[in-house]
Formats: sequence, structure tokens, C-alpha cells
Amino acid sequence: MASTGILSEAELAAAVAFLRRFARQSMGHDLRRRESTSDIVQSALREFLTLAQHGAIPPKLATQPWHALLARLAFRKIVDRARYHLVRVRHRQKLAVRDGGTTDPGRDDPSAAAATREQLQRLETALAQLPADQRTAVVLFYFEQLPHTEIAAHLERSVDASKMLLSRAMAKLGELLRAKA
Repeated sequence: MASTGILSEAELAAAVAFLRRFARQSMGHDLRRRESTSDIVQSALREFLTLAQHGAIPPKLATQPWHALLARLAFRKIVDRARYHLVRVRHRQKLAVRDGGTTDPGRDDPSAAAATREQLQRLETALAQLPADQRTAVVLFYFEQLPHTEIAAHLERSVDASKMLLSRAMAKLGELLRAKA
């Protein structure tokens, strides 16, 4: 193991061992199953060394209490990876609901599936009652997830006008859904 110029070989070995212990303790069972602790360790250490080499960390801080800084960098990596996997799970659940499945694709719950289908039917009925331009604005923004600039171009309106149209459409949609409840 070569010296980095910031940490000696012994300090670097101690940093790797410290990060490995910290990552194992900080990562939950589910995240450890999905992510390698070695990846977290390498990423945190690489960021620490890059910051130190570019002068973003004062030299005294880079060599003295490096445990705290390494722990903070590793913890940030762990949180980022946990969020990434949480977003993936939520995205899969949204796709399952959109495709008529249950909110938890791994569990068969007929009543939840029926409730979801009923809610989707109510939403489709309410959307059909909106004027065409309002319905288009809602679909483009919430289902296609287009930005306001693209919606405005599609509707041949200004961005402010398309935002106002969307706001009015959502108010009308809320009224329609509350009336049918």
C-alpha cells in the first residue's frame, strides 16, 4: 500500500479498517444485502483523498481528526445509497399501481387491488369530465411528468398561462372527486 502524501501507509490502513467497521455498523441489513461495504469504504476514502489533495480540507484537519471526517463522508454515502434504493422501491410500487396491481407487488391483497381499481376508475371518470386543454395539462404534468415549458409549448400558451390552466384543472378535478365520494 503506497503513501498518499496525506496519510501514511499505517494511517491509510487504519482508515480503511475504521471505515469498514463504521460502514458495517451503520448500514442496515437490507442495505448491506444490496450494497457492498467495500464500495462505500472506497467511495468515502476516495472522496476524502480527493478533497485533501485539492486543498478543500485544511492539511491539519486532513491528518489529525480524520476519523470524524471519514465517518461523515461514509455516512453520507450510506444515506445516498439507502435513498436510491428507497426511490427504486417506490417507483416499482407506482408502476404496479398504474398497471392495476397492488401497492405491494409481492403480496396478493384482493381488497387493496379492488380499492386501487376503484380509485383509478373514479380518477378516469373525473378526468374525462374536464375540458380537453385542462385534461391535457394534467396528463402531461402528472402522468408524463413534463416540465411546464414543454407543456406550455404543447398547449401553445405561455408558461404562466399553462400553470394557471393546470391549477384550475386540479381545482376542478378535486371538486369532481369530492362530489363522487
